[in-house]
Amino acid sequence: MIRIPGGSYFTVDQFRQRCGFRNAQPIYRAIQDGRLVGVIAVGDIYLIPAGSVIIDNKLKTGGKIRVKRLEIADD
Repeated sequence: MIRIPGGSYFTVDQFRQRCGFRNAQPIYRAIQDGRLVGVIAVGDIYLIPAGSVIIDNKLKTGGKIRVKRLEIADD
């Protein structure tokens, strides 16, 4: 983890290990698509804020969410 005034940051490889990805390609794709917020580019290195998560945009494509209804027994 790299400490810069204003917060702590991970490199792409550190973030990959933290999230459990096998390779860094999904992370670079998320950076390129704008799904990782607050990323700082320093030369060829991307610094990702320590609390970042990759935003999943699948629900914006019109997909459906299935929610199972809970039946609560009256006591």
